Amino acid sequence: MAIGLRLFGGFSLERGGNGGDGLSYEKGRALLAYAAVEADAAHSRRALAALFWPDHPATAALANLRLVLLNLRQALEAGGLPMLQIDRDSVRFAPECLLAVDTARFSAVLAKAANLPAGKQISIPDLQELATAAALYRGEFLAGFSLPECPDFETWLQMRREAWHRDALSLIARIADAYDARLDHVRALPFAVRLLELAPWNEDAHRRVMRLLALNGQPGGALAQYETCCRILESELGLRPAEATRLLAEQISKGRLTQNLAMPTPLSEPAEALVLPTERRQVTVLFCELLATVEGEPDDAMASLYPAHVGWCDLVRKHGGHVVPTYAGGLLAYFGYPLALEHAARQALQAALAILGDNKPGVAVRIGVHTGMVVSGGSQAVPDVVGNTTAVAIRLRLLVAPGQIAVSHDVVRLVAGFYECVPVGIHRLPGIPAPVEVLRVIGNGEARDRLDSTMLAPMIGRAMELEALTRTWEDALQGQCNVLLVKGDAGIGKSRLLNELKIRVAGADVAVRELRCYPEFSRSPFRPVIALFESIFGCEEGDDDAAKFARMARYLNANHPGIAAAMVPILASFMSLPACAPYADINQPLPVRREAELSMLVRLLQSLSERAPILLLVEDLHWADPSTLELVRSLVELDHGFPMLAVLTARSDFLPPWREDVVPTRMLAGLRDEEICSLISGIAPELPPAVIRCLVERADGIPLFAEELARLASGGEDDEVPATLRDLLAARLDATGEAKFTAQLAATIGRSFALDILSQVSPLAPQAVLQGVHRLVAADLLWSSDGVVYQFRHALIRDTAYQSQTHSGRKTAHLKIAHVLQTTGGRFVSGQPELIAQHLAAGEEFEQAAIFWLRAGNQACQRAAGSEAILHYKAGLAQVDRIADSPAKLQLEFDLLNGLGLAAIAVEGYASGEAAAAHARALALSERHAGNPDVFRAIWGLWASASSRSGYDLALDMATQLMRMAAASNDPVQVQQAHFAIGNTRFWRGEFADAKLHLEAAIGLHRPSFHARHITDFGEDVRITAGAYLSWVLEFLGQPEQAATASAETVALARRARHPFSLAYALTFAALLNCRLRQPDRALLLAEETRRLAESHGFHLWQIGAGVAAGWARAQQGDVGGVAEIRRCIAETRSAMGGVSLVVLAPLADALVGLRLSEEALATIDEALQIGEALGDHHEDAELLCLRGDALLALPAAKTAAAVAAFNEALALADVQQARGLESRARQSLAVARRCLAESPPVDVR
Repeated sequence: MAIGLRLFGGFSLERGGNGGDGLSYEKGRALLAYAAVEADAAHSRRALAALFWPDHPATAALANLRLVLLNLRQALEAGGLPMLQIDRDSVRFAPECLLAVDTARFSAVLAKAANLPAGKQISIPDLQELATAAALYRGEFLAGFSLPECPDFETWLQMRREAWHRDALSLIARIADAYDARLDHVRALPFAVRLLELAPWNEDAHRRVMRLLALNGQPGGALAQYETCCRILESELGLRPAEATRLLAEQISKGRLTQNLAMPTPLSEPAEALVLPTERRQVTVLFCELLATVEGEPDDAMASLYPAHVGWCDLVRKHGGHVVPTYAGGLLAYFGYPLALEHAARQALQAALAILGDNKPGVAVRIGVHTGMVVSGGSQAVPDVVGNTTAVAIRLRLLVAPGQIAVSHDVVRLVAGFYECVPVGIHRLPGIPAPVEVLRVIGNGEARDRLDSTMLAPMIGRAMELEALTRTWEDALQGQCNVLLVKGDAGIGKSRLLNELKIRVAGADVAVRELRCYPEFSRSPFRPVIALFESIFGCEEGDDDAAKFARMARYLNANHPGIAAAMVPILASFMSLPACAPYADINQPLPVRREAELSMLVRLLQSLSERAPILLLVEDLHWADPSTLELVRSLVELDHGFPMLAVLTARSDFLPPWREDVVPTRMLAGLRDEEICSLISGIAPELPPAVIRCLVERADGIPLFAEELARLASGGEDDEVPATLRDLLAARLDATGEAKFTAQLAATIGRSFALDILSQVSPLAPQAVLQGVHRLVAADLLWSSDGVVYQFRHALIRDTAYQSQTHSGRKTAHLKIAHVLQTTGGRFVSGQPELIAQHLAAGEEFEQAAIFWLRAGNQACQRAAGSEAILHYKAGLAQVDRIADSPAKLQLEFDLLNGLGLAAIAVEGYASGEAAAAHARALALSERHAGNPDVFRAIWGLWASASSRSGYDLALDMATQLMRMAAASNDPVQVQQAHFAIGNTRFWRGEFADAKLHLEAAIGLHRPSFHARHITDFGEDVRITAGAYLSWVLEFLGQPEQAATASAETVALARRARHPFSLAYALTFAALLNCRLRQPDRALLLAEETRRLAESHGFHLWQIGAGVAAGWARAQQGDVGGVAEIRRCIAETRSAMGGVSLVVLAPLADALVGLRLSEEALATIDEALQIGEALGDHHEDAELLCLRGDALLALPAAKTAAAVAAFNEALALADVQQARGLESRARQSLAVARRCLAESPPVDVR
């Protein structure tokens, strides 16, 4: 297995695709780098132990070396090939090992270059080899790496850095000179620019770039470079350019250096000229302007600026910043680059405050800090390719005085509470389009963690865990010493749980002590423990060592006088404080001191517990430095006999250094959806339910995600990932190394993805893809139940990976994915065309995307997924807007509009405003071309909602128009639909005989092969809809048996058709038919089936129909609640399909009459007759008149004569309408009323 070790620009160990470098110790990396660079010699174990553990006794240092060597061997020799040659006395790399080290290759080329000729005498192959070596130098040797406790190693490291930096400058200059000598200025220019990057204060380098730009035909660029040089020298250093620089600019401006040069034949790219991937990331940019305050010559200013610049660059690096080359008067650093930092903004401000606190004689400073998204890639020297985010930071510093820090609001919202800030105002910065809210940092705030920095929402969903901790605390109160480890994902609520525990146990008789670990101190020995002691002793910010020692001694003597004398020197040694009289420094070997310190810590805790029980909280052990972790391990494994509860927290992937049986572990799971919903509603109660449901889904049970998403949505921001979470999520992705690319590609496919699709899309070999996926699974970013389909554990992780790609990168990936999905198998193309549509749209193939959205909408309609269909059609229409005009575009837009109209009818009802608007727009499109057959579909869609908008007179006109068009086209499907439209409309008008003729004609034209077209073009099968209406018509015509038969046949046909909308249609008509047939049990049974079907598919209109039938049936069974159910349906009917209001009002009147609620019944009948008159709906007139008569007879003081008149009117109307069933009912009721009238007193009370 070949292993690659990169030491220029940082430390990177590539182990043939294995995730991570496999190294557990920082000194292991240092040892590997040292042995690789000094590979020619064997190194004695004792010398290595002394180099890396100089303050340890020899035996302890050698023991540590054995652990590190064991870890190195495991990491390097996973492939079975020997890499290290280790014996009892020495260590070296095996001569036959396959270790590829960039420094070795760089040095080998340099050695060869010493024998090469100069200038143009050097050959092209040799130049290519030199260029390859130059590309290896990606930055200084082991950039950002430091072991301050190992002074000899630090000396070696600095010497190597300086030597290789000089070599790199010399090599790059030599390449530029060689190409220049060949008059190949095109190839010389990039090396001159690189030279300037590495030596930004070298005026000769500026002149070289100016000259080559001019010789490459870019005099404007050359003069711009001169202006940049002048501005830097004058405004930042108080210097003027040298005479040679000025004369060169003058020559360029006069055109004396311009040449028309032929482009030489391109050289092949150096094989090892690797660059960083281009990607988007959130960074915090710090720009520090150094101002010389000394008076005198410019050389004096430079002499004061340079050491300050060097020192502050080191300080920034210690806080996690990535420093890029600038001039001596400026310091530019990026936090969160090249790897993300969870608290990048906080670390940037810590670095800024540290710079202000590190006074340098003769130098003042002002600082600007800004957080934003950048596009990075290519060279580490250019983290912000576009430069907008960097420009804001650079310009911010101009708004404050020397000795101050200006920050944007984008920074403040990430660090709120951690730092005190005062407003500076809203400013427009040159070159920045939007105004920037600016604040000034005046110092540290009171917050120590996120819980201190924000207003806390009530804790939700952790009652059981809190009770368990409380019970363990109660055991501690009885004298037990308990330790518990709480683990869980970032943001799951570990700290919040501990905070609630603190609140619950708070009291004068409890000592709460907190030890916090931070990522920026993960390499600082015992920093969290020292901070705990400083807090206990009352140390304050700004205290020097003497003040801290005094506070410690005073505290111990006051609170623990019995052990103070022994404890003070030991703790002073532990905290690296010089002892003051009467105490003396401890002069003992480190292992002896460590043992004494641990013992003293236990004694201190025991002494504290004598005054009050101790609650010790140790947070974020995954960030603990090895020394602190070892101290905690020793502490928890000791057998204590005093009242204390120690609760430790760590991320899910933390592996404790103690045995599993030593400390009980509780894993925190995500919250349930209803708990997350409650949390979001508490933070942002104004959010609509649909938005809350979306946020619940994206939060994935993580309370922190839910809180930040809720605040983001409440603030009206549309970012997919809150800026407050980006650093945390990006850090998890960056930690996966090269597997991040696989995560980005997988995220482009979607939240879930098939491994075979990812393998086909990725440019990597299938085995490399699989290794990347396994690495992501190991990092708990992906999961899979079958190893075939994988899913991102959190939606926000997926979004972060997706957004970290550039726009062009995402576009290319989406098109590749779309291509693979279309060619890989029918199940993706035919089953989920919306997936292909999404990728085509993101890849900006707008026409193809619209075509697939149309397919997706049509398939959703066929599955009766109306709501999804509406979304698909709208997405397609959005793509159409971006297509150039053409006949194909018009047809595509028409099809999408027609589909949208039909889907809206299915979901909202025939009165849908969205459906009417879509069909009207479709009609306008179709009428652009004479004889366009699509006009029929558009008019049909408008006819379907005409009764609800304008009544049945207009509906009949449109139906007649449809018949004329169908007859002209001789299209049997159109003829069917036209007959149905006329039969449908004439039914509502009360023209039952004519309705029967047209409905039977529609049914007679039915062919099974027409079904698919009916569904696609009209959203419903006309054989089923015509059959449903025919069953009603037959009942009105006095043929109840034939009506029941027609209804049963229609329902059976609908079941066979497997089209849910048509089935719901048939069932609704069947249920209401049984209401007319006075069969409440059968009506209720059918209504319940209809309701279930309609609710599962979102058919609002058919839910109403089911409610009406069920309400009527229950009322007939004596349940007054049935009336309330019908009343609820009335209001909903008006919005879903106002044209059929009588279908609801008539059963309500019938139910009220049956329950002898006559006054309410009469009011309902009057309302129904008025609505029917306005709409032209007369199909229920005779029935309503009969019901009026029944209600009048049922009044306490019966109005018999009025009832007789109502029945007479019903009888006459039924005869005209040929409604034989109603005619018979009216005649029977009239006879009863006349008998009552004959038996009543002469005067009828009206």
